[in-house]
Amino acid sequence: MIKNISISPIVRKLLESETTPSVELLNQILSLPKQNLINEIESVLNLIIDLSDGYEQRNLIPLHCLFILTELESEDSLPLLLKICSQSDDFLEFYFEDLLTDSMWQDTLVLGKNNVDTLFKFIRENNLQMAGCNVIADGLSQIALHMPHLRNRIITDFLEIYIDLFKHNKDYVLNYKDLIRLTEINAIELDEAIKLFVKDNRVEDYEIWKQFLVESTTKQLEIKQLLSIKDRYKLTILPEIQFNKMIENLNNLKSLNNNDSELIDNIFNELLLTENSGINVSNLNINIGRNDFCFCGSGKKYKKCCMKK
Repeated sequence: MIKNISISPIVRKLLESETTPSVELLNQILSLPKQNLINEIESVLNLIIDLSDGYEQRNLIPLHCLFILTELESEDSLPLLLKICSQSDDFLEFYFEDLLTDSMWQDTLVLGKNNVDTLFKFIRENNLQMAGCNVIADGLSQIALHMPHLRNRIITDFLEIYIDLFKHNKDYVLNYKDLIRLTEINAIELDEAIKLFVKDNRVEDYEIWKQFLVESTTKQLEIKQLLSIKDRYKLTILPEIQFNKMIENLNNLKSLNNNDSELIDNIFNELLLTENSGINVSNLNINIGRNDFCFCGSGKKYKKCCMKK
């Protein structure tokens, strides 16, 4: 995808990697001239967006790019973040998956904390039910918590948005994401918006709402921790890669060992529930060669990995 674009060899090495980069590689990249690095990363992201109609196989390029821009605190890259968030839900789910809710609030906070007007303008011009709009809204909630001097301003804008939705979009129903957003700032002012929707029976899972609202009055505000790029890789991409690799290898085993399909199904389901890689294959009666790659996703040969367990 990026073979024809002009970027530094070391940046290309990162972007073409399908695993968590080493600390050494990250340090080398972050030591490059800042503006040159930003320009290269932005050119790659723009290319991916322009080719968004033709994506076929997921890769980590957009994640690498976004992590780098945020680590560099490249506030001038905010328009590019908004361009990403304006893409279809399918595009965002394809490339970012769980990071949409677990991690991208940090990109919004770091790149947009000094441009709150621009962030709210994006929300008003788009559909709050879009995945990308939720990314920006989640980031705004955290800006309100991390930067108390902006809290009242953000609360006022959220209140205006939800009241406007209530008046002019009769199909809009408050969902669980709205609930979290409206309560995590712990602003009494936002109760007005909640009451409008509740009174008009425009909420999803009302019983869950009531329980959550009771609990939210006693819990502390959730000020999420800003992570370094190294910790973001450690807590997001690495577990996903390892887990997906285990699932892929278990699927391969299942296709090769029909006689053990029921047993493998049980292990597969347990793995999905627990995300636990500590499976002892010695008791599975599965014919896996000593020199085959181990199904646990370690990248080692079976004889040097789970065969010893």
